Parts: sequence; C-alpha cells; structure tokens
Amino acid sequence: MAGAKPARTDDGERRPSLVDDAYAVMKLAIRTSDFAPGYQASEQEIALRHGMSRTPVHGAAIRLQEDGLVRVLPRCGILICAIAPEDLREIYDVIIAFEGHAAARVAGLPEPERLRAASGASTPTPVRACLVPSNEFVRRRGGVSA
Repeated sequence: MAGAKPARTDDGERRPSLVDDAYAVMKLAIRTSDFAPGYQASEQEIALRHGMSRTPVHGAAIRLQEDGLVRVLPRCGILICAIAPEDLREIYDVIIAFEGHAAARVAGLPEPERLRAASGASTPTPVRACLVPSNEFVRRRGGVSA
C-alpha cells in the first residue's frame, strides 16, 4: 500500500490510529461543550463536521460510550451524555486528593528541591489542560451545589 503510514514511529512508539484521532477530537469537543450535553448527531454528521470518515468516528463513539460520555443509539446516532452533579463532585474530589497528596510530598522535600518544585508549578500539565475546560463547563452551568 503506497503512502500508508507505518504502525510505529522511528523510535518504536505506536502511531495513533484514525480511531485514536477521532476519539481525541470528539472528547475535546465534549470537554469544551462544542458537543453540549443532550446534543445528538449521526456518525456521518460528526465525521463531516470534523473532516473524518465515518468508520473512525464509529470506533471513537464506542470508546466514548465505554467512558460514559456518550450513548450510541442504533439507527439514531450518538447522544452526548450530561455529567451528573454527583460525577462532577467525584471528579473534583479526586483532583483535590491528588493535589493534597502532591502538596504533602513537596512539603517533605528539602528546601532547594521544594523551591524548584514550586517554580515548576506554573508549568502547564495534562491535568491543568483538562481542568480549564472543566472549570469553564461548571461556570457555564452555574456551578455545582454541595
């Protein structure tokens, strides 16, 4: 097959598949509320909207359903699930627990290492990248009551 990408990169790492790409694009669209809770569309509509073919969108939808983010409705399309307030509270409880654990570990470091860790605290991380859209999601919906 001429022009096909090898399954692995030069350094031996697995190259993302089209399904992986579709999954990432759709998950980002859900996180940023481009696909708001309650939004329903066909696989073909989503594929066209994002410049993909339907097959990777179908595979991504199955994975997103396993994650609890969508429901695949046979012959009706894909339905974006709402995040229940209890789930959102649980997500933030986990984040708070991680942050508390990280703070305790940093507090136990010798001062030079603690200062180095503190100076790196403003560096963007995958968790912070996820939190920005989540915080925006909560703000748009008026917050979560305890």
